[in-house]
Amino acid sequence: MPKLQALKKDTSLKPEQKLEQLKQIAANELDSKITPLLNADLQKKFQEIREEHRRQLIEKIGGELVQKAETSAAQFFDQHAQSKK
Repeated sequence: MPKLQALKKDTSLKPEQKLEQLKQIAANELDSKITPLLNADLQKKFQEIREEHRRQLIEKIGGELVQKAETSAAQFFDQHAQSKK
């Protein structure tokens, strides 16, 4: 949990970099501790849940990137339009 909290607070990383580090933390920390406790059926279900969570996270980050790009583009065009006046 401390690693995840530190990753969340780290503003120096790009969203893609955070996602990669999140994958590494999940693979190294969670899987190694949880998977041995689960039977084969539960391991499969755990992997399905993780993949769904990962997809949701990617969609969220992607949506945030699109929103930032749209805002930046709008600001650029507004500034450009004002400079022509």
